[in-house]
Amino acid sequence: MTVRDALGEIWADLLGVAEIGAEADFFDLGGHSVTATRLTARVRQRFNVSLPVRAVFDHRTLSELADRIDSSPVLPPERRPQRAMSDIQRLQWFAETLSDGHSPYTIPLTLRIRGRLDTAALRRALRDVVARHEVLRTRFPERDGLPVPEVDPADRFVVGMVRGSADKIDGWLRTQARLPFRLGVELPIRATICRFAADDHVLSVVLHHIAGDGWSRPLLLDDLAALYAFHRGHGPAPAPPRQYTEVIPDDPGEADVRWWVDRLRGAPNRTTFGGVRPATLSDAGDSVDLPVEALSDRVRAAGATPYAVVMGALITLLSWAADETDVVVATSVAGRDNPDAESVIGCFINTVAIRVDVAGDPTARQVFEAVASSTVDALDHPGVSFDRIVRELGGERDPAYRPLCQVMLTMHNEPGPRPTLAELDAEWVEVDNGGAKCDVFVDLIDDGGPLRGQLTYRTQLYDKAFATDLATRLCALLDLMATEPNTRLSALRRRLEDSDA
Repeated sequence: MTVRDALGEIWADLLGVAEIGAEADFFDLGGHSVTATRLTARVRQRFNVSLPVRAVFDHRTLSELADRIDSSPVLPPERRPQRAMSDIQRLQWFAETLSDGHSPYTIPLTLRIRGRLDTAALRRALRDVVARHEVLRTRFPERDGLPVPEVDPADRFVVGMVRGSADKIDGWLRTQARLPFRLGVELPIRATICRFAADDHVLSVVLHHIAGDGWSRPLLLDDLAALYAFHRGHGPAPAPPRQYTEVIPDDPGEADVRWWVDRLRGAPNRTTFGGVRPATLSDAGDSVDLPVEALSDRVRAAGATPYAVVMGALITLLSWAADETDVVVATSVAGRDNPDAESVIGCFINTVAIRVDVAGDPTARQVFEAVASSTVDALDHPGVSFDRIVRELGGERDPAYRPLCQVMLTMHNEPGPRPTLAELDAEWVEVDNGGAKCDVFVDLIDDGGPLRGQLTYRTQLYDKAFATDLATRLCALLDLMATEPNTRLSALRRRLEDSDA
């Protein structure tokens, strides 16, 4: 099989396209930065060559990228020693230890289940999920100021059962999602089945970020569905899963660490949307909807990826609010560069800093291009934890500010959870965990349908009226930049201010 044929198979699997011609364009077929990252990992596994993410953007067609791979040197054999804990987990542990009780690091997984639920089978399935994945039954007690992972026996996990009232369920679910974890003595997962009637239940599962991330949610739900069907006699038991400790990312090379230090040296350390600063920040937060659905078509027609367009608008608005042309905004990367990690429950996600300079009154299109370039560069150096970068940059930390980035944007391209349980109607329920990871956090979903999003904010700094106005202004600027990409920012600012008047 030729390199082009083998590469075509990888494209087909990642993009869900059956027939791929030699001149097919990866991004025209639905590719984006996340699938580009997954592609480079598959290329490394299949051809044993290192392919930077930027190469996918520079060689967009199948034949061009195949030629690029064919001319790349073969890597030496890789040795991966097994590790007990990842750098990202250590960061999550320290964040939870310092939390004021409003932890933003819980992940609610909530199902409304209608039909004749076999609660005994569901409880066995939940216990089996935890038994199968060691990361879900790992505690992190402190020794000499550092976390030490300890895996508990499978039978320690207990599924709660309560009776409830449907008209009070929203408050109960919020309470479940907002309860902090004591990671030294508790497992990083809890589950409770709430019964309304014989044919109406809610399942509340809450996972701590130290044991999972957004990618892990559908993996956990798929495992639960297979095990529930098995205990109901409707299918075989799923195959044993790969464990998180088998695929923990390697320590970053010093070259990557130095790249990030050079990239962020001299960047402003405080770029945010104002607010009266307390001596110490609280993680308490709230959210407002981002009215972005009606802009979906215009954003996608702006000549850049939706991520670059939205990030460009956010950076521009932040630049104006902070009176700063050098802007750093955080985003997240999946961290699953190893293809073997794609099916593993665990915490791989990492925060990266996107630095863009909007000096010189650029056009909206130039801002989009600067965002895209900065992001592609970051994706080629993804393995350095955010905390490591902050430590390497040095300087004193101020408890009134999150270090380096106070504003963050994430774009989810993967489909949301679509739960199934044998012979039942299972519906996904969104639950807010009541935490804020930074001053302002813009969370967007671009799964092929209309864009959807929320803006989460620190309630210690801002009120709902401010957050609603900020969300409205962001979408108004987003509309202007998407429809007038060749207009300079100064003109767009006047247009926005005129519309506010």
